[in-house]
Amino acid sequence: MKLFFRKILFYIILIILLIGILELFVFPNNKNVFSLKNELLKSEKSVTEILILGNSHTLFGINPEFLAAKSINVANKSRKLETDYLILKNNKKKLETLKTIIIPISFYTLFTDKLTSNEKRLYYHFYDLKEYNQGWLKNRLLFNEPYKELINDAFFNNINKKISKLGWRANNHNYMFDEYTIKERIGNIDSKVYNKKVIEYNLNILQKIIDLTETYRIQLLILLPPYHPDFYTYSKMKYTLKIQELFHQINLKSSKIINCKNLKINNSMYFENVDHLNTKGALLFTKKIDSILENLAFTFPI
Repeated sequence: MKLFFRKILFYIILIILLIGILELFVFPNNKNVFSLKNELLKSEKSVTEILILGNSHTLFGINPEFLAAKSINVANKSRKLETDYLILKNNKKKLETLKTIIIPISFYTLFTDKLTSNEKRLYYHFYDLKEYNQGWLKNRLLFNEPYKELINDAFFNNINKKISKLGWRANNHNYMFDEYTIKERIGNIDSKVYNKKVIEYNLNILQKIIDLTETYRIQLLILLPPYHPDFYTYSKMKYTLKIQELFHQINLKSSKIINCKNLKINNSMYFENVDHLNTKGALLFTKKIDSILENLAFTFPI
């Protein structure tokens, strides 16, 4: 009986040691989409002229390889505007070398402010955002992250299949009409565009981003991302019109706004789904943005 309990105790200790090694030495240092972006952001090997921030609409939509100026894409899926601001604020040294920052205001950017515990944990560990410290237990990766994904990224180097060296990724899938999915992605528009508290909070964050870029005399290009024509049809343009209305409530200063609907990327062959470009669409969109940047004149106050 004693031998049985000794074996049980041995295996328990072994499991605890394994968990400790994974939590303290493996997962915090593993290569993943977040850590790679943070390395790009903090790298001082070369001067970056264009910094692409934001959510999946710029992550998938803008490929730095096709911009004339040296660029990196540090956008992540579902990123909130507050997180973009904190990334900028905490990387002020990088701002000294930048000429342009690109940030999307997509159909949910101004209408949501809820960061999940999971989002905070990832940005805390892999973007060094100490503002998202949630305490010892909630900060732990092993107890809270999808275990399989952490294992794969840590040991099988799957990151190289997910993202380019400059931080871009997109899919080769082609758009297929699906009314249910379109309505689900668009959501309850009225409940979002009339949420004054959330909108006011995000407008305040956007103003902080504008003020920060103005202080460092960095060109700020604000994009209303391109969507498939079905998105505009089913949303009845309510998101776009509301966003344009809200821009009048802040001081845009020298920043420029591009409504990418006007770029007329309408063919289904350029879209993965109703609100994201595929690889072909990203190439076309990036070249259009590059042309716009070449012809835009930003004027800062003396």
